Amino acid sequence: MDMVTAQVTDSGVEQAEITIREAAELASVSQKTIRKLLKAGKVRGRMGESRYGRTWFIDLATLPLKPGTMEAGRVGLGEGGPGADQGRSGELYQGQDRVGAGLLSMLADLQRRHEAAVARLGALEAAEQERKLLAERAESLVAAEATARGRAEQLAGQVTELRRHVRWRTWAVGIVGAGLLVAAALLAWKW
Repeated sequence: MDMVTAQVTDSGVEQAEITIREAAELASVSQKTIRKLLKAGKVRGRMGESRYGRTWFIDLATLPLKPGTMEAGRVGLGEGGPGADQGRSGELYQGQDRVGAGLLSMLADLQRRHEAAVARLGALEAAEQERKLLAERAESLVAAEATARGRAEQLAGQVTELRRHVRWRTWAVGIVGAGLLVAAALLAWKW
């Protein structure tokens, strides 16, 4: 159930209210039927604000449920409205039992929602922790990449320097070799 409100009336009695949709679910009828009962005055309600805008809030005690259906696990509309049971001797007003059972049902629903929310919170916390670990890993990889780039640039500079030295030595060896050939040719020619 989405919304349960409670008001303290002038007499100091707490009055539980539910939405039309919740009343229809509780009574196992359509929302249209609940609206008809409200219009006919068989249930009490008030117009109020909800998170979705203006809506009707039904007084749970005035919802005419069939006697004994709560105990049997079935809920359905009964005959009459508020005060229909007053003429019977020795019977309690059924609305009081319905309020208690309705509130227990709502409490069980809230507990289920709470448990689902706690489970979802646990999943979200685990996902957040995993996200933090991945962010830390990404930062360490970025730092490692920066270090590797620096080392690669250093090695590229060394390779360039070695190529320059090799180039000069190759030229030097070539010039010396050519000089030796010329000298050998001159010696051979003079002899």
